[in-house]
Amino acid sequence: VGGAAPELEPDGSVAPDLVAIHREVGASTARMFDLIGEMNESGAYLPRYANVAAWLRWNLGLSGSTARLFVRIAESLRELPLAREAFGAGVVSLDQLRVLLGAATVDNDDFIVTGLGEDMIQSIG
Repeated sequence: VGGAAPELEPDGSVAPDLVAIHREVGASTARMFDLIGEMNESGAYLPRYANVAAWLRWNLGLSGSTARLFVRIAESLRELPLAREAFGAGVVSLDQLRVLLGAATVDNDDFIVTGLGEDMIQSIG
């Protein structure tokens, strides 16, 4: 849907373009989570919607479970800046991020993302 055709490597691979687009999507998704966190904290969804998940369902067409997941991720990323940075930079995928968020806390964010997280990331990736 739009855009230039991907450039092929000499062997015909579009892999570099695919990796670049994945990182761009990750950065955009990280920004979306930032905005969801801001909306959740500010209460900007009130009074029309009961919570941010309801706003996401109505305005973005998300399922209830996806909307609630996005709010949980957004809340977690607000407290875990290294996890957010790694996701926004495309170092970890959304699937990998979900596993990291299950283990990371405010106190161990740096260890999880830079140390133990590498093993976790590789086991998922």
